[in-house]
Amino acid sequence: MGALGLSTYILLSLLQLFTLDTTAAVQQGRQTYFHTLTRPVQLSQLQNDIKEQPVLQESLENVVDQLQILHTKSPSKGFSAGVKGDLPLLGHVKDSLLGVSEGGSTCFNDTGLIITSLLGKNNSWALHFLDAMGKPAPGILLYRFNFVGSYKECRSSEAPTFASGRKGFKGNYCTLGLSLPGGGSLMGMGAIQLGACMPDTCTEADGDLLMQKLSQRLTNGTLSPAPTQCHTDDREMTNATIVSIVVVSVIVFLMVVGTVVDILLIQRPKWQSDVYNSGLVTNLRNPETNGYGAVDVNPVNETTNLLGLHSEPQEGICTKILVAFSVYTNGQKVLNTAQPAGSLSSIHGIRFISMTWVIFCHTYIFGLGTIANALESFPELLKRWTFDPIANGFVSVDTFFTLSGLLTAYLTIKEMKKSGWKINWALFYFHRFWRLTPPYMLTLLVVLGFQQYLGSGALWPTVQPADRDNCNDYWWTNLLYVNNLVDADKMCFGHSWYLSNDMQFYIISPLMLIPFYFNALAGLASCIVFLLVCFITTAVLSVQNDWPVTLVSLASPNVARILDWFNHYYMVPWCRVGAFVVGILAGYLLANNKGKVHLPRYAVAAGWIVSIAVALAVVYGVHGDITGENPSSIGTAAFYNAVARSAWAACVCWVIVACSSGYGGFINTFLSWSPFVTLGRLTYMAYLIHPCLIYVYYQNQEQLYYLTDISIVVTMCGILVCTYLISFVLMLGFESPMIGLEKTLLHKKRKE
Repeated sequence: MGALGLSTYILLSLLQLFTLDTTAAVQQGRQTYFHTLTRPVQLSQLQNDIKEQPVLQESLENVVDQLQILHTKSPSKGFSAGVKGDLPLLGHVKDSLLGVSEGGSTCFNDTGLIITSLLGKNNSWALHFLDAMGKPAPGILLYRFNFVGSYKECRSSEAPTFASGRKGFKGNYCTLGLSLPGGGSLMGMGAIQLGACMPDTCTEADGDLLMQKLSQRLTNGTLSPAPTQCHTDDREMTNATIVSIVVVSVIVFLMVVGTVVDILLIQRPKWQSDVYNSGLVTNLRNPETNGYGAVDVNPVNETTNLLGLHSEPQEGICTKILVAFSVYTNGQKVLNTAQPAGSLSSIHGIRFISMTWVIFCHTYIFGLGTIANALESFPELLKRWTFDPIANGFVSVDTFFTLSGLLTAYLTIKEMKKSGWKINWALFYFHRFWRLTPPYMLTLLVVLGFQQYLGSGALWPTVQPADRDNCNDYWWTNLLYVNNLVDADKMCFGHSWYLSNDMQFYIISPLMLIPFYFNALAGLASCIVFLLVCFITTAVLSVQNDWPVTLVSLASPNVARILDWFNHYYMVPWCRVGAFVVGILAGYLLANNKGKVHLPRYAVAAGWIVSIAVALAVVYGVHGDITGENPSSIGTAAFYNAVARSAWAACVCWVIVACSSGYGGFINTFLSWSPFVTLGRLTYMAYLIHPCLIYVYYQNQEQLYYLTDISIVVTMCGILVCTYLISFVLMLGFESPMIGLEKTLLHKKRKE
């Protein structure tokens, strides 16, 4: 019983201590990717506000003294003695419970039975309810106010049938708490939460009513009740789930049929031809064998037709469509590391390393809501210069904008040199849309349909994914690639803002590519215009809105300012197009020089020195802003916001140009490592699916995650490996078949 008094007293005492101003919590199902990324700001704001209140610090010390007193109470007297003497706050709990149960609520009557049984002798079943309840742990003075409890123990707890003949009840795990003024901090950060094992006759509305009564009695309404969340293993079968089951079943069926058709009609005849031409068949019949192997009377070399006299099977259109889903053929293509002559092989390594960087950053940020020691560990991490690549890892996204622009220009300009500038521009756009959209929409559908079934527990949100309601209402903005411009504050699949920008850049790319066909200076002038528009627009908006240089900072944070930075700078095309334009310029340079740019030695040395220096300045130059010790002025921040991403893109382009031209040395050897070819192909699916895996991992924890250098590195590596393994499976089902269908259908159309 002392444990019950301890838990209740600590919860109620802490609730009276807070008078912080924070932003209202985001409605379930309406949370976005950007709300998640503001968690570091919330942590910094919460810590700063607490440290500025000496009265709060003294009160926390008093809590520790009370803990020592409570630990000396006997289990049989702790609760009752607390109500009568040492812990008058518990009287409020009792009065609140009586006040809300006057109407005969089954929930509150059953809750009263638990308390009554705890005070009696036959209380073994009630002790399970008590034991499953969240209790204060070490770290109260470190602002650890999320008391989780045991979800599984609560769900397995059960009250027996009472002597009166009343049927018993089971445990229902609910998260109770009170929020800080304004409705609680964003995403629940800073709210004091308690995992309560309540009777299963209680609903979330009952929990809200109880906490409303408590907040009125304890704080006169200064603190508001946080929405109660009751967690269960039951899941609602949504429309997205039904559609996902149907679509995935059809795709799996096509993969099975396609693989069987491929092996029986395409691969088997090829294998027989290989056997015939290798001489293994003649080994059984040819008398000119030595008994140890075949004497190859028809030697095969690199110029010999491997099929010999056996012609390749003729495939009909239906067969080709089915083979497009073949796991065997698609798997071979994905795992094939051969590269044709003239390919930009270093791009594969850059693509994989950049995606690894993105996943590592997201592993930190997305887990903050379930990290026990986030409030004390995160500020310490930000003070390390070695943590700057994570805190300022946003430029990793600009690497992909750069690669997109470079490859678009490199391939398109080579095509225009062959066919003229009047290439099939309709096919130019269709290819891009078809290449991105089916895997994108299928992944979105699967996440909406199945993510809710991938976990349960105290930390598992009742709404999965967090932006589910946004997706139900605004999925069409994703399909049209306008979700970064239309209702961006209600974005579905939040990290897909990148795809919208990339598609928008691709749409306007002919305005830069076509001038290059007629005159290099005309193309250069067109690119410079786009760059100047980007630089000037970004700088002006940055000054007007006082934008910071980075989201993650220990300086005085402002959530509204950060969200404005996201909505009007970070994900809008006119502020992000710079990296794409720089990639266009590099792609033209490579295409115009057939992939190799001849440079004198001093230019190569200068190129490497300048690019390394600039890249380090972009990443580490904002360390003073991150620590809050030396924040940038408005003018400096405007310059950084306008130029830094394009400067980073120029550094990436130099690496690609130098490596393709023979000036990369060991860097080119590393980036061109053959496994990177396969990993690079999987990057798109890894980008789409990795946030889901991170959320599933953290939210399936039984208790809060404890952050250390070793634990986070091991977690990151595990998530990275799992992401690429799952990406391989998804690519075989969602991406490779679409590539095969495009080749089959467009090839047929061209023939006609």
